Amino acid sequence: MPTFRRRGIKARKVPTWNYVVVEVRGHAQLLDEQAQRRDLVDRLSAYHERNLPRPWHSDKLQPERRDALLGAIVAFRIDMLSIEAKAKLSQNRQAADARSAAAHLMAAGCASNDAQLAKLMLESIQ
Repeated sequence: MPTFRRRGIKARKVPTWNYVVVEVRGHAQLLDEQAQRRDLVDRLSAYHERNLPRPWHSDKLQPERRDALLGAIVAFRIDMLSIEAKAKLSQNRQAADARSAAAHLMAAGCASNDAQLAKLMLESIQ
């Protein structure tokens, strides 16, 4: 393994980042009709708020406000031809190193994506 100098200190490790990526290939179709966009927003809201006591629904908005917001959304569907996923989650590191990196991500509390990535890292070493 090559040796690198960092701030005058010999180091055998270099920074690395973990990630999860999905590539979808297919035919995209814009959902131009407002009813299609509204249906999509309502289904997404129902799914993501299913555990809340009072899930949000577009009927809670005044029709003019709802229509204005829906008009600003670009919605699409993809008829998938292929899907490929890749994850780099510290698989090349010792379990203790991966746990430490996950703990630092959780402690940073910068973004929910960091916490989700840390959870995936921990799951991958168990």
